[in-house]
Amino acid sequence: MRRFTIVLGSLFLMLTLAAAVSTAAHKQTTEATASPQVVLDWNATAVATTIAAGKSQPESGLYVGLTQAAVYDAVIAVDGGYHPYLIVPGLPPGSSDEAAAAAAAYGVLVGYFPAQKPALDVAYATSLAGIADGTAKDRGVLVGQQVAAGLLATRIDDGRDAAVAFNPTPGPGVWQPTPPALLPALTPWLGAMKPLLLDTASQFRPGPPPALDRPQYARDYNETRLYGALNGSLRTTEQTETALFYTENAAQQYNRALRGFVSSRELNLRDAARALAMADTTMADALIACWDAKDTYAFWRPVTAIRGGDTDGNDRTTADPSWLPLRPTPNHPEYPSAHNCLAGALSESLSEITGNDNVDLDVSSTVTGTTRHYRQVDDFRRDIIDARVFVGFHWRTSGEVGFKLGTDVAHWALHHYFQQD
Repeated sequence: MRRFTIVLGSLFLMLTLAAAVSTAAHKQTTEATASPQVVLDWNATAVATTIAAGKSQPESGLYVGLTQAAVYDAVIAVDGGYHPYLIVPGLPPGSSDEAAAAAAAYGVLVGYFPAQKPALDVAYATSLAGIADGTAKDRGVLVGQQVAAGLLATRIDDGRDAAVAFNPTPGPGVWQPTPPALLPALTPWLGAMKPLLLDTASQFRPGPPPALDRPQYARDYNETRLYGALNGSLRTTEQTETALFYTENAAQQYNRALRGFVSSRELNLRDAARALAMADTTMADALIACWDAKDTYAFWRPVTAIRGGDTDGNDRTTADPSWLPLRPTPNHPEYPSAHNCLAGALSESLSEITGNDNVDLDVSSTVTGTTRHYRQVDDFRRDIIDARVFVGFHWRTSGEVGFKLGTDVAHWALHHYFQQD
């Protein structure tokens, strides 16, 4: 497993063994009761920062994952108990884990979003004001700063925002810009960048989507045509609510649910940092793996396919030249479903934390103003797959494959990272 060590130098040679022993004893008495609030606050700040910076939904998830990775390494450096993710800082005895977490998150976010520094400065000052002044606070800040600097350094050439061409040859089954905006494909570089955890973006690449002339494609086609339409749909009122419920920014919606999950289980600061890092880094890699598959197969969206149904060579499909989905289609290829890639990774992460599929997750939506409680992973899976069909963005197969891809990514990653010492 990769490690990146930062050495502070002569400063720590002056620190006494007695201080180290005192720190270890203090950790044993405070670790179980340490409040996770600073970790939760910076998770919310990370999401808000990416949105304020104008990042797309998949980009937001990537940057939140990087932020949570830094927070985890900073907290684990102080509290121990789990293997570090990537950065192992020089650790002065008596460091504050709260200060380390805040400094790590702040350093990563300012590094990536310098234009957001005024708002981040306020959030950072608020975090530090809640920590008692003194040596422990100062040393914790130093730990977090080292972790942030180390993580940013290792990701300099990771492929973010690289000029990656995506020009699929036009034809039946091939993605093309979708109405009404007819925008070019979003973030084609995402599927080519270095993952956070996986060995390669293509490590779990699924097989191709169903061939256009197959019965499975026709079943998917007709279900989305009938239930995902803006006008004349067969959707029930409840199905429409399901569709709209999951049109909120996924990074915002899922991380709000994650914070609720952490709070409901009364996790301490260390375990909260680990839970958020597990979920957000695996969701980031699920997106990277998802984009690798999207760009590989370049499959057309329902709004293109249904309007051009007379060109697919399948006599079980009927073209509807005026067909529109319930909401405007996102500007990237259809297969697999990105929302389901995220949901699969999130579900697997929560199952790993709880030790079973009883996740007891509350998910709210700013779009519908409602909240849904999921006791089992399968209930969450059903709703997410249904939602992308009912909103007219995807075929059912794409949702099923996407959820499995996210699950596979997280399952592998969480058996290689964030393990107990």
